[in-house]
Amino acid sequence: MPVVVLNNRDHKQLKVQPPADFNYLANVHMLPLVMQECGHAGNEYPVVFTKKEGTEEFQLVAIFGLSAKSNLFVKDGQWLGLYMPAIIQNIPFKIINDANQPENMVLGLDTDSEIVSEEQGEALFDADGNETEFLQAMKESVGKYYEQDQMTQAAVKALKELDVLVECDLTVGVGDQRIRFDGVYTTDIVKLRELPDDTFIDLRNSDLLPLLYAQMFSINQFHRLSRLESASTTPSD
Repeated sequence: MPVVVLNNRDHKQLKVQPPADFNYLANVHMLPLVMQECGHAGNEYPVVFTKKEGTEEFQLVAIFGLSAKSNLFVKDGQWLGLYMPAIIQNIPFKIINDANQPENMVLGLDTDSEIVSEEQGEALFDADGNETEFLQAMKESVGKYYEQDQMTQAAVKALKELDVLVECDLTVGVGDQRIRFDGVYTTDIVKLRELPDDTFIDLRNSDLLPLLYAQMFSINQFHRLSRLESASTTPSD
């Protein structure tokens, strides 16, 4: 999807409306999170670390399904979860590099998004080309998310360097079936306890401990995925 730099010349007439449904996420079985939302997300979804494709870098993600292209929280176009991950809330906006000045980060817009048009929704600019209150609010939201994402990437990198992330030996039962998860990492509580006192205090002062504990507790949400999977495959009367 092309994400272009938003401007009041090319996009003056554009509007953004809420999505009619969430079917576009029906095949998305995981999404990245920022550390600040881990507590909320972990109350509903398994939150784990995975390696970015083709790299050794870790990322923090929420899991929505037990197999690729399966999202158990989308049904009949509705999102069943109470918490909506922040990355979804900011669609179709994203912070991107300015092509003319790559060192600058600017607000981008996915102009191919189904919720972007000239007919319906919230206007991005007024008749004089000034930003509307809606666009100002979205710019603030996306900017805040970008800052939190940068903090999260730095935090996850620090956790990797401390060697407190360990691959899970994780198998989930659905009826008689057993589904094994590979490439899923969690916090190693033993290694966490063995950290030197000053390092542990640094984690506490960096607000990383709430992230780690919320992530560890959220592993139990795989049982919720199992129940949702069983319910989705059980024929109704």
